[in-house]
Amino acid sequence: MGVVETGNVAYTNYTGDITLARKGQKTKFAQAKNMDEELELMQKQKIQDGDCISTGRKSFITIAGHPKGGAFQFISVFPESELVLRTKNWEGAVKGEEQKGQGISKIEFAKGTFIVYPADAQLEIPLVEIKDINEDKGMQFKFILDIVQGATVVIPGSRMLVKSKAGGKPCETYPAYGSMGMTQLMVTTSGMYEKSMEVDERVAKLSSTALQIGMGIPAGLKYEEGSAEYALRKIKENKKKTEEAVKSAGEIDVEAMRKKGASEAQIELAKSMRASMKAASGSGAAFGINMLASMDFSKMKDMPGLTPEQKKQMEEAAPKFAQLQKQLSGAKLQQINAQAQLSEKYLQTAASDPVAKKRVNQAKAQMQEMIDSFSLPPYPKPDEKFRVK
Repeated sequence: MGVVETGNVAYTNYTGDITLARKGQKTKFAQAKNMDEELELMQKQKIQDGDCISTGRKSFITIAGHPKGGAFQFISVFPESELVLRTKNWEGAVKGEEQKGQGISKIEFAKGTFIVYPADAQLEIPLVEIKDINEDKGMQFKFILDIVQGATVVIPGSRMLVKSKAGGKPCETYPAYGSMGMTQLMVTTSGMYEKSMEVDERVAKLSSTALQIGMGIPAGLKYEEGSAEYALRKIKENKKKTEEAVKSAGEIDVEAMRKKGASEAQIELAKSMRASMKAASGSGAAFGINMLASMDFSKMKDMPGLTPEQKKQMEEAAPKFAQLQKQLSGAKLQQINAQAQLSEKYLQTAASDPVAKKRVNQAKAQMQEMIDSFSLPPYPKPDEKFRVK
């Protein structure tokens, strides 16, 4: 079946002034006007090992990695922040399936504010060492990190051990499950201070707005074309391409294909593709399901160009596909295709309904206002009564 790709280290969304420094050269991230441009930019603005990413005023970016095992790994970077990312490519068996991907192997924090789900990444943080000590390894390791002049503040979101690089007693955190911190830990060159996060206005602001902004910036915040309009446009474009492809392909002439030397597997694939294109009517998801439901996978091992190992994998997978096809046959497949048609009608309504569009625009305006007004007050000076003894 080949190797499944889980994904590379890449940004998921951003807004404002984002700078990427690589080997002494600095590049500003472009601002897309629509989703098509955004997809093109994601191919051009790829993150590489050793890249330094910094954000300007009122600017945010979220970056995700795909480490082995499928752990949740990402970083949200707040305004006027800077970090360096190290990446690692991997390949191997995960739960019996051959996979490959790219994860974040190390994060070097320089300054600023971050939401961090580091998974297995090493952490290099000014003044602080952090270690995940969750007994339940299924729980996500997470925290908010705030690096200001002369101090580093950690707002824990899971059980961890925080230690000052200057020495002294380390501190274990026990936040309530699901919360992003019950306490804050401020580390300076003189020591570590632990207190309720409600004590500082800056921490209270972070805990109340960080997740909303850091994890909630919608893609296409400033796009004129909404998500419903975009999805509807792509369905119509795909439907037109499908109709043209089916028309130009004509009927499948099996005998002519055999005379030209086509294998039974190639004939099977051509027949299945044409039937699936008709049934799916422009829906990419429905097309894939129709292909899966209609193909004779027992013949796929005879496809030209397969290695002996790939042929073996296809042969072993054929019974599993046959079992899955039983579940997708008849009324179930008709339902899937009907849902694809219904989805198009729903998008047509969403794209033309003035009430729905108004709500979407209001939500965008509220998020934009939150971003434009985002600011953090300074921390008060460390109080000795909060020092970790």
